[in-house]
Amino acid sequence: MVSSRITLLYVDDDPNDLALLGHAIDQTDSDLWLLTSHDGRHAMDYLEGRGIFCDRSLHPFPDLILLDLHMRFVTGIEFLAWRRTSSGFSGLPVLVFTGSVDQAELGRALRMGADGHINKPQTFAGWKGVVQQIRDFAAQNPRSRSSSVVHSFGSPAKALSGVAR
Repeated sequence: MVSSRITLLYVDDDPNDLALLGHAIDQTDSDLWLLTSHDGRHAMDYLEGRGIFCDRSLHPFPDLILLDLHMRFVTGIEFLAWRRTSSGFSGLPVLVFTGSVDQAELGRALRMGADGHINKPQTFAGWKGVVQQIRDFAAQNPRSRSSSVVHSFGSPAKALSGVAR
């Protein structure tokens, strides 16, 4: 039986944004379980189970990644390039989460395999809306509900609706 909880890995170097999403999840009484990573390199280590992340009972594989594009060290675009070439992670759904209105950059992220995007909100009510968009995406995308299948067997068919693409 598939758990109703969605394990979300949010990758962003802005601690305020990480905290705001966590607070929004708490306020909405959501079924999201939030894992955070402060940059793309850290997220790669997490996904590969390297170092302190080797125990999956403590560091579960996510169902879905929410990825900022503008980060230090390893950017969102660099993370997507790594993910694209990694057979173990290329099927893991990724939503780009950005405040940028650069359509060329967003288009590049989508061509590199991002499954959609969500705009970063300007208000706390907007952050609560982001939680709902993530839940809607997960409900409509079977790959985001079974991380062990995604990790082991690759990419089932895409199903997007309600998330900008």
